[in-house]
Parts: sequence; structure tokens; C-alpha cells
Amino acid sequence: MAKNITGDAAREDARDLGRQRDATTVLLTEDDDAFRETERLWLARERHYDTREAADGEEALAALDAAVDVLVLDLHMPKVSGPEVLARLDETTFDGDVVVVSASRLEDHEDGGPLGGGAVAAKLDKPVDCEEFVGTLDRYAR
Repeated sequence: MAKNITGDAAREDARDLGRQRDATTVLLTEDDDAFRETERLWLARERHYDTREAADGEEALAALDAAVDVLVLDLHMPKVSGPEVLARLDETTFDGDVVVVSASRLEDHEDGGPLGGGAVAAKLDKPVDCEEFVGTLDRYAR
């Protein structure tokens, strides 16, 4: 039996439904739990983001699908590294943008060439602040 919701609860449910339908889905891939939580909280303040989380590259590859619009990726992670995730994107149905957030330079990886065959849309250097992080993701929001 459906429950009858009226007043403020109904309006909040409608807002949540609209937010989910129009939201940009972001997969936050970061092995530092505290920093990943910070990224999630920054995006939670914005009404147009739906976040998923992965603590390493292995979890990221398992979670990447066509519903993910933006992959936020650390380069140095256990199990499967950020560069390896980029190299394996074609094994997933992901067709979105990649934003790398890392303390190291992209040039420090692989052969010095671009990572992910040009898949990286933006690179943010740690430490990154809320305004820079959200501003960058806003450029790739669907």
C-alpha cells in the first residue's frame, strides 16, 4: 500500500526526485578516506550532483558504467593505479569525462605521454580547495 505524503514531506520528496533525475553522477575514486569524504561533502552542497565512491582502482572499474558522467580519479592508489584505470576504461561502458586529482604530475607516469589516450579532461593538483574542485566539475556537469 502506498503511503500518503503531504505538505513539506511531499515537496522534499519531489525535490529529491528532480535532483536525482537531473543530477550529474560522479564517481569519486580516492584511497584517502578523509579526502574522499571531503570531496563528497563539497559536492553534497550542490544540488545537481549524485556521488558514488570507490576506495581504489579495482572498485572504480567495477563501479564504472554508462550512468557515471564524471570520474574523479587519484593516480596513486592500491590494487589498481589511476593510470591503469585510465588504460582500462575501454573495458567499461563509461563514456564520460575524467578529472584527475593528484599530488603528482601526469608527466610522472608511464612514458611521459598523455594518460588514457586523451581521456583526461582536467587535472587538479593536490591540495585542491572546494571552489576549484566544484568549479572544475561544474564545467563537465550534464
